[in-house]
Amino acid sequence: MIIMCDSTCDLSLAFLEERDLHLFPALITLGEKEYRDILDIDTSKIYNTIKNGIHPKTAQVAVADFYLKFKQIAKEKEEGIYISVSSGLSGTYNTALMALKAVKEEFSEVKITVIDSRTASIGIGVMLSEALEMRAANRSLGEVTNRMEFMANNLVTLFTLSDLNWVAKGGRISKTAATIGSVLQINPVMELINGKVVITEKIRGKKKVMNRMIEVIKEKADQIEKQIIGVAYSEDIEKGKEFLAEVESQIASRGIVFRPVGASVATHAGLGTLGIAYLKKYSK
Repeated sequence: MIIMCDSTCDLSLAFLEERDLHLFPALITLGEKEYRDILDIDTSKIYNTIKNGIHPKTAQVAVADFYLKFKQIAKEKEEGIYISVSSGLSGTYNTALMALKAVKEEFSEVKITVIDSRTASIGIGVMLSEALEMRAANRSLGEVTNRMEFMANNLVTLFTLSDLNWVAKGGRISKTAATIGSVLQINPVMELINGKVVITEKIRGKKKVMNRMIEVIKEKADQIEKQIIGVAYSEDIEKGKEFLAEVESQIASRGIVFRPVGASVATHAGLGTLGIAYLKKYSK
């Protein structure tokens, strides 16, 4: 089974290659130069660009990239599943569906499913971790698809940002809300709900907001001891490690995926991000 993802998964190239995951990279533009996310550019370059006040531009995966890979899978009579960034954040999911429809016109028996993750970044990393485990256990495409759809419907991704003005530039929140938040030194708890960024709580102080996100998991996560959860950070690795240590000391999960926020997501979220992903319901 071919497991596919796009570069909003924020996993390292080494991780992807070691586990035989196929990557569809988004395109990142800095000035006159274009890069394939993860393949040609790493997070440090993006972080430095943002520090200098430059807003990188992103472009979603081209339909031709999906078409060529899906067609190859069909011709070789393989099976595949693609876990996409949320359709509420990008047109990537619908582009993949267009490509799959075109391939089905040539290969009606193609066995490929496309999943709208309804999340991004470390949330997709959590989903991919389970998909890999299921593939290793020789679970069927149907079983993996059902599990990924269930996870997409039950995955909660919480995050907080240091620079609300950067997010306002991208239109994710209003400029008024960003200005007020910055003046009052508010660190909001934000959640991806149906692929949309929603401020769920407003808390003053980074330490307090970190503790609040952990409290939410302890209150709302189902069967946390069975879960692989995700922890993400951008630019400030020491703050990321501090958050990870707090999570490990307070939450007895089965495992943790710990990753820096990648280029595609950092372009929109800016620096100083901390995030966590978990399932509000673990199984049916």
